[in-house]
Amino acid sequence: MVGDWTCVRLLRDYEGFRLRALEGTIFAEPDRVARDYSQLRVFVLSDALIGPVYKVTGHCPPDERFGLRSQIRRAAVSVPTNIVEGSAMPTTSGYLRFLYVSLGSATEVSYPLGLGVRLGFVHETDGLRLILAYSRLISGLQRLANSLECLKPEARSRGRPKSTAPLQLTCSIDAALRAGVAAVDGAEDGRRHVTPAGEEG
Repeated sequence: MVGDWTCVRLLRDYEGFRLRALEGTIFAEPDRVARDYSQLRVFVLSDALIGPVYKVTGHCPPDERFGLRSQIRRAAVSVPTNIVEGSAMPTTSGYLRFLYVSLGSATEVSYPLGLGVRLGFVHETDGLRLILAYSRLISGLQRLANSLECLKPEARSRGRPKSTAPLQLTCSIDAALRAGVAAVDGAEDGRRHVTPAGEEG
C-alpha cells in the first residue's frame, strides 16, 4: 500500500491558482498571460502523483521493465513536464498546445494502470486510487484548457463589440482569470461552472 496518499489530499487542500495578465490588465496584451506553474493545482497534483506511480509500478515483473512499467512512468512524468514547458510559451495558444499534451499523458496513465491491476502487476487498492486521482487531474486540466481557450485571439475577435466600448469576450474574462480548476474537487454538475480560486463551487 502506498503511504497515506498525501497527494490525493492535495485535491482538497491546495488553494488553486490565479491567471494574471501582464501589466495587470487583460487588455494590454490579451494573448500573453503571466503564469507561475507552481501555483497550479494541476501541476502540484501531477507532480505529487509521480512518487506513488513509481512505487506502485515497482512491483511489476522484471520483464515489464521496458513495457507496462516504463509506459506508465513515462506518461506520469510527462504530465507536469508539459505544464512547465507550456508555462514558458509566449502566447496562450502555445501554452494550450502543451496543456493538451499534458492532458493526453494524464489520460494515457489510466489505461495501463487498470491493465496492470487486471494482470495482477499492480496492487488493486493502490491502482484504483491512482486511477481516481488521475481522473480528477484530467478534469482539472480540461477546465484549465477551457479557461485559456477564452483568451485566444479568435475568442477575442468573436467577442469584439461593434461599438468603441472596451473589448468584451464571449466567455467571462473574470471567470477565466480567476479560474481555480475546481474540477479537481469534484465532477461538474452537467454545466460549465468555473469556481474562483479559494472558494467553494
